[in-house]
Amino acid sequence: HLVAHLAFGRRDLAEPAVARRVWAGMQRAFPEALGTVIMPDHVHLDEETDDPDEARRELAQALSRATYGMGERLWLPIPAPELVREEKLRRVVRYVLLNPCRRGLTTDPAAWIWSTYRDVMGATARPWVDAPRLARRLGEREVGFPERFQRYVTQDGRVEEQARQRFVPAEPTDSPKHCLEEIAVAVAASL
Repeated sequence: HLVAHLAFGRRDLAEPAVARRVWAGMQRAFPEALGTVIMPDHVHLDEETDDPDEARRELAQALSRATYGMGERLWLPIPAPELVREEKLRRVVRYVLLNPCRRGLTTDPAAWIWSTYRDVMGATARPWVDAPRLARRLGEREVGFPERFQRYVTQDGRVEEQARQRFVPAEPTDSPKHCLEEIAVAVAASL
């Protein structure tokens, strides 16, 4: 488990363009991550690795590249990785994904765009962390994993009741059900 904080109380990651660059950089550096969230002032990353110190260096490089030109000493030194025992892995991934709810930024973890929770739930077009891979890593059956994982994550008291309702991703289709104008209006409304 790795955490990196911006320096001097900065909240640059609240800017969508900055968060997008950081997300893409972390995704390139850690394609097999198990859980990730970008907060306004820090990032969390759960990564399985044989060399935690190298993962820390890779995270520092990815963040530095993604925020190049934003000023010197933007990031605090990244602390030593927290080594997670197998029996605590599920809890640590949950901790990461609930960070926006614990900080009062949302009451639904699926509403936080910079979280791999959305990936696992099937709410992204190109998931970084997909449900089958996370299920296998956590030693669970793939069938029904998103529903079980949703119940596990959303049982926290800071999550609104509606977020505990069964999350059903849209089925893929070759023909659109809505015209582009309707889709554009829906996207604008959601943002």
